[in-house]
Amino acid sequence: MSSLVVFALTSFPPVEKDRLLLDVGIALEDGLLLPLFKRGDAVPASRCAVLAASSGAVEVAVVAGARSTHADGRQLLVARHDIGNASHCVAKVRLRRSAVWLTVSSVDRKRSVATATDYNADRPLTALPRPFRFDRAPADDAYWLNDVVVVRIDTLRVGQPSTRDGDVCPEFTASRLWPAAYDLARFLEAHLDLVRGARVLELGAGTGFVGISAAKLGAARVVLTDLPENLPRLRHNLRLNGLDPDAAIPLDWTSSTVFLEEEVEFDLVLAADCVFWPSLFDPLLATFAAIAGGPTVLLAVTHRLDRTKRFFDSLAAKGWTATDLDHPATSANTRVYAMTHF
Repeated sequence: MSSLVVFALTSFPPVEKDRLLLDVGIALEDGLLLPLFKRGDAVPASRCAVLAASSGAVEVAVVAGARSTHADGRQLLVARHDIGNASHCVAKVRLRRSAVWLTVSSVDRKRSVATATDYNADRPLTALPRPFRFDRAPADDAYWLNDVVVVRIDTLRVGQPSTRDGDVCPEFTASRLWPAAYDLARFLEAHLDLVRGARVLELGAGTGFVGISAAKLGAARVVLTDLPENLPRLRHNLRLNGLDPDAAIPLDWTSSTVFLEEEVEFDLVLAADCVFWPSLFDPLLATFAAIAGGPTVLLAVTHRLDRTKRFFDSLAAKGWTATDLDHPATSANTRVYAMTHF
């Protein structure tokens, strides 16, 4: 695994009263700008983007501008990074009033060290990235959360069916890393006070990415739950990360008033991309309500097919509220919410 860190002192982007006057983001190969910071955002600030290279190397350009394309923007910093056999890299941009920091990190599947070459904000860009597609990642991939934590997961093999009878297979959804899971893990990274020393429960864990991330970020105890047929991959991923496979236990929301043999109170309950099938909306809310204690409940969703709106209508009817935590998303239409019952 490797990281490249570059730094530039600059009078750009313009800042007035500690707020940006232009958008700042990453230049993409299709000519678009992937915005990480919006006009009006306060500085100092730090944001991440997950990027894919079309070859083994990627040039990450931090650009400031007033349009959604990067052609008319100003390059603040460019880093060229060899990501080798990795499927993606993570670019972390930190803005200060008169400085820009860029960290480009990657981990290839063979754990070999990638190399970083020179950087220069004036030369033409030739190897720009594209947004990373989580649903097209290879099996047994590795993902950065920060400069220290790496989570390894085994996902569905390419070529296995994703649909059946006109809808997505449940076993497919449980065996891929989805943007909502990545964004929820990044939210935990940005709010370590929530997770360090906490007793954490993940619902609908799938690959276990969120729960495994919580464990690596310092949770005192993590319990990951899913349907019995999804546990073999989940336990395998726990082993890949040096964690106890017995931390994964079966839980069917449709029959779960009490789902642990011993009553355990949790401080934090996590659910990522668990809002898709309308028939499970009420069982999911009932499971939230059945959990002992008064934990913080975080729900990450990708708004799609109007199903999320139906879920929010259902939760409001049952006395729940969902507060958008305004966490910067790595994928369009993905948000993190705090759930509260009143």
